[in-house]
Amino acid sequence: MEGFVYHGSPKEGLTELKIVKEGSHGKRCIYATPNPILPLIFMGKGRGDLDKNISIDETGKIQLTERRPGVFKELYNKSGYLYTLDGKNFEHYDYLWPIEVISFQDEQILSEQRIDNILQKLIECHNNHQIELFIYPNRPVHIPLDNSDLVEKYVNFYKTGKENAIKELLY
Repeated sequence: MEGFVYHGSPKEGLTELKIVKEGSHGKRCIYATPNPILPLIFMGKGRGDLDKNISIDETGKIQLTERRPGVFKELYNKSGYLYTLDGKNFEHYDYLWPIEVISFQDEQILSEQRIDNILQKLIECHNNHQIELFIYPNRPVHIPLDNSDLVEKYVNFYKTGKENAIKELLY
């Protein structure tokens, strides 16, 4: 991919990203994106889909939805670091999210930007119409307030060996 890509981390002072674990698709890689807002969202780990929903609307704008009251504050009221990388070794594959790219080798970091408060930065991006934030109980139409959109997904997690999936869903 030409140009720059971005990766987020809670760690300061990184000079290189090393491949240390498998991605969700089963291959060892480094994730990045040409969109500098997306790494901010992934800096708030939490309980994944149980805390937030990340989607892309029909115009390509990122939508971030808070699934329970106060979770954005819990996940994002902290600092983090946005790293810029050369995109030359990164590629998009069909099994990835549309704005996600990966590299199968260690990558040098070109620059680091400290984000003092990730939540405030996300709100700023929302106010600048770069992202859509949905603060609980507000939601886009495709996400029901009762989170029933997660039931099938977590039943499948349970069926494929994630024993605590149902407990996590009901928590």
